[in-house]
Amino acid sequence: MSPTYKQGIEQVVIHATKHQDGGVDEVVATALSGLLADDQHVLDAEVTAVSSRIFWKATTANDVSDLNRTVSLDWTALDVTALTSAAAKFAILVVQIDTDAYTSGRAYIQFRKNGDTPTINPIVEARKLTGDTAVGNLIIAVDAGQIMEYRIVITGTIQIDTYISVVGYIE
Repeated sequence: MSPTYKQGIEQVVIHATKHQDGGVDEVVATALSGLLADDQHVLDAEVTAVSSRIFWKATTANDVSDLNRTVSLDWTALDVTALTSAAAKFAILVVQIDTDAYTSGRAYIQFRKNGDTPTINPIVEARKLTGDTAVGNLIIAVDAGQIMEYRIVITGTIQIDTYISVVGYIE
C-alpha cells in the first residue's frame, strides 16, 4: 500500500469519527427516510399494521353442496360473510368432488376472487373413476364484501357431487 493511499484512508477514518454518536459534527437522522442501524420503534407499529391473523373455525359443514351435476356451471358468487369476518381477505376451503358416474371427459371446479379474471385459477379436479373422491385444500382471496367466485366445468359424460367447506379465514 502506498504511503499516500494509507494516509488518505487514515484521514477518512479520523474524519468519520467526527460524525459518529458523540462526535463534534454528529449526523442527525431526524426526518430522513430509510432504515438506520439502531432500533426504530416506529417500525414495530408498521409491522403490526400489516400483519395477518389466521382463524380456524371450531366446526365446519358443507357450506355449498352441488349434487348430481352433469353440465357446467358458469362463474357463481359465493358470499362467505357469515362464515368469516368483515376483515377477511382470504377464505380457507376444503373442496370435495365425488364422482357419481363416469364414462368420458373431465370435471373440475375453479375459484377466483370476485371480479378477477386471472389466466390460471386454483382448481380441484374430479377423479375419472365412479365412486372415487377428490379433495383439495385451497386459500382463495375474497373481495371487500367477502365474496369469491367458483365455476364447475364438465366435458364429456360425467356426474359429480361437489362440496365446499370454509374451514378458516385470514384477516
